[in-house]
Amino acid sequence: MLHRYGNDELHYPPLRFVPAIDMSTENKRKRHSDFKVMMGVIEKKVKEEESLWVSRPTIQQANEMFSAVSTDLGISERTPKNRLRRISELSWKTALTEVRSKRPRAGNDSLEEEDEDAE
Repeated sequence: MLHRYGNDELHYPPLRFVPAIDMSTENKRKRHSDFKVMMGVIEKKVKEEESLWVSRPTIQQANEMFSAVSTDLGISERTPKNRLRRISELSWKTALTEVRSKRPRAGNDSLEEEDEDAE
């Protein structure tokens, strides 16, 4: 909620509009970046399901939107060591690591196209 809407009572702006440079430490800048990536992925998934999106949700509606797409974030049921993963109990940092590993990197597509053209 703070990421998208801020808090009017406490006069906090939406965190998505706060630049990372405004964070006081490098660790805070990293966490800001982490949350921005994770929230972007979650919002994109929710918006793909048009019936789920609520433009100004309550906390309960936000939880419902997240619950509806949480299984579709691309997090595998097995760890790299082939152990069964309890997806509903992952820390946000582990979930973010999984989501980032599945995301296509910017520029990778153009390199693959250049390689195909060279052949």
